[in-house]
Amino acid sequence: MKIVAQESARITVLFPLEEVVPLSGFNGLEAINKIQQRYEFLKVPDPGVSREEIAKTGYKFGTGQIQLNGTKGVIVQLGIFSDGISADAQDSEIAEKFLIDIIRYLQSDFSFRPFATEPRWFFHNQMVVEFKNSPAGLIASFGKISDAISKYLDRNYKTHVPMSFFRLDLQVDKNIVPEPAPKFILERRVGIAFEKERYYSSAPLRTVDHIALLEEIEKLAG
Repeated sequence: MKIVAQESARITVLFPLEEVVPLSGFNGLEAINKIQQRYEFLKVPDPGVSREEIAKTGYKFGTGQIQLNGTKGVIVQLGIFSDGISADAQDSEIAEKFLIDIIRYLQSDFSFRPFATEPRWFFHNQMVVEFKNSPAGLIASFGKISDAISKYLDRNYKTHVPMSFFRLDLQVDKNIVPEPAPKFILERRVGIAFEKERYYSSAPLRTVDHIALLEEIEKLAG
């Protein structure tokens, strides 16, 4: 398997913001300025935005960075909402270390309180890969199924219409796990010749686990 592109990684941490904000309050403008300086964000939220607007869209910081083992990891976006925070990066390792760092920073420098409610962490990773083994191999009778479909298509359209594997979509039972319910998607990249076996994949996983899962799928398809 070859990774063509690591498109994005988002981590969302859900908790009631009102439980951690200092009881004495804090200077929002000072916090915005210091967060911008610490992580070198190029885009910062407007401190004059109304409470109603904040409730809808949250505070958004854009294009920052964090030091990781001597290198700089890019933070595409930080979002602060009434029910938690989220971070977007190219790799979930960057986003996760950033979120841990900013939570500690808010607690140490702005007197944010420890979590009263255990925060829930959710992962969403997106990438594009090329397989050596077609995912069609995951379905034992795929050849017979695609041939049967093509037979009837040929009859209706008066020309040969070959069919191939296009999408795999799995989702947890929402009656068991409520939103945000984990969902896994594997879908052919639009506009790319089928013989390349290039796919977009979205998974509720850390980047490293997403890669390991796709490698397992490729082996199962062999």
